[in-house]
Amino acid sequence: MNILELMKNANKAKALFSEKQKAQANAIYHGEAGAGWVKVTMKGDGSITDIELADEVLKEEKQILTELLTAAVNDCNNKMSEQQKDDLSSLGELFGGMGGGLGDIMGGQEEKG
Repeated sequence: MNILELMKNANKAKALFSEKQKAQANAIYHGEAGAGWVKVTMKGDGSITDIELADEVLKEEKQILTELLTAAVNDCNNKMSEQQKDDLSSLGELFGGMGGGLGDIMGGQEEKG
């Protein structure tokens, strides 16, 4: 790939990245724990918009409820992270498969494991 093609693709990727960021911020994710006893709805910006608790979970100890809430929120976050990774990897196709580190190039932060 020559430098002109690379620059054209960089501009396309930047515009596409911006669109995907906006879409991700408005996306809705659902997480659950305890076989559906606790359900959490979260927007792509990380804000929780709804929490549903089954009547059965309210009879449990506080520690169990806390663990289930944490697990449901983590489930949402995991789904959101997976979607964001998929979106970033699709941008890498514009560069002939050079998808690694695009988040850092496009103004995002590179994930640290």
